[in-house]
Amino acid sequence: MLNRTTVNFLIKTGKKKPEGLAGVYHFDLYGERSKKYKFLFNQSIQSIPFNHLPNTTPM
Repeated sequence: MLNRTTVNFLIKTGKKKPEGLAGVYHFDLYGERSKKYKFLFNQSIQSIPFNHLPNTTPM
């Protein structure tokens, strides 16, 4: 049985227009826990290569 964990960063910048949709970004990280911890310890929110996902109504 695989254990799965998700980490979510929800960032409110105050720059979104009232009629606009929020940006959605995604990044997968697979492997052993120690490797994931090492990756996260050595990264910042700006250095992780997120993929921008299209976000259109009504999604």
